[in-house]
Amino acid sequence: MKFKLNAVASVCLLGTLLGCAPLMPGTPLAGKAVTPARGQAGTVPVKVAQAGAVTPATPSSDALYTLGLSAHGAGQTVLAGQYYARVLALAPEHAGALNGLAVIYAQSDRIDEALKLFARASALAPGAAHVHNNAGYTLLRANRLDEAEIALGKARDLDPANAQTQQNLALLASAKAKHQSAGLADRSGAGDKDRPRLVVVAPNVFELRAPTNTATRATPAQETSPPSDQVSAPGAELHGVRLEVSNGVGIRRLARRTADRLATEGVTTARLTNARPYRQVRTEIQFVAGQSLAAQALQSRMPVTTQAVATSRLNAGVQLRLVLGHDMAGRAIAAWLDAEENPQLANSMQGGWRWS
Repeated sequence: MKFKLNAVASVCLLGTLLGCAPLMPGTPLAGKAVTPARGQAGTVPVKVAQAGAVTPATPSSDALYTLGLSAHGAGQTVLAGQYYARVLALAPEHAGALNGLAVIYAQSDRIDEALKLFARASALAPGAAHVHNNAGYTLLRANRLDEAEIALGKARDLDPANAQTQQNLALLASAKAKHQSAGLADRSGAGDKDRPRLVVVAPNVFELRAPTNTATRATPAQETSPPSDQVSAPGAELHGVRLEVSNGVGIRRLARRTADRLATEGVTTARLTNARPYRQVRTEIQFVAGQSLAAQALQSRMPVTTQAVATSRLNAGVQLRLVLGHDMAGRAIAAWLDAEENPQLANSMQGGWRWS
């Protein structure tokens, strides 16, 4: 037995001298975790984040885009533009953000910049009907009717049932009809009706006479002042004003029908709401600072006498609020609502544009 123990000791000593690896290695194998011995400080591996990586504290492009849509729908275009810009910084080919930013440019009458972004968005998403619709509506607002017809036609082909595109096509048809009528009037010499004419008053006797309505024409001093109905022209005080139509009666679809009827007179509705508990007696127009003329213009288009009331605050992105009262519930009002055979659809919250 003593001989055996001596033999084992000799082998171990020989192995140590020859450099054999110990049975319990001091360094871990690849991929193996090591538990530090008692009293030994453990080293915890540190993972270094790669540059540009999205962490839980950094919103993704889709999250930022959702925030942009929400702000845009609430009329907070500056904030929405900031969100869209951040999306494009992360994802330059995000068609939705390009479309949203282009709409903001178009709403600010930055037509050329808007059309460039619409072109980029449509190149990235050629099947997106809403991008073609938005480009067409922008061109329509800029009175570039032929180009608008091409863009809106593409939107209709891609999404034939969309009501917003159908509305914009109706607006385009109306604009083209007015343009054609104006051209026919110019070619027919309708502008010559106010010019003096040479009239035969006796054989070989001619007299230069002014038009028969000369007596009713205003004097030069009077002509320098605007006509009495110019204040209410939709292209002036109501252009670009965001109107909210609020149902204060509770009659189903009263706000929608009123907005549709006002749309036929060039008044754009941005928002439809309910004014519960529906106790509004008389119709009134609420306006923020600087919109008194717009309130007067809207008053002239209402079938009932309305009161214009100044207020310090309205819903986000709204400058005028039309609160419909019980005086809008009579037969005469119903006739006013139904006066147009083919009423145009009132613009939804996003105007003639579509988000998706």
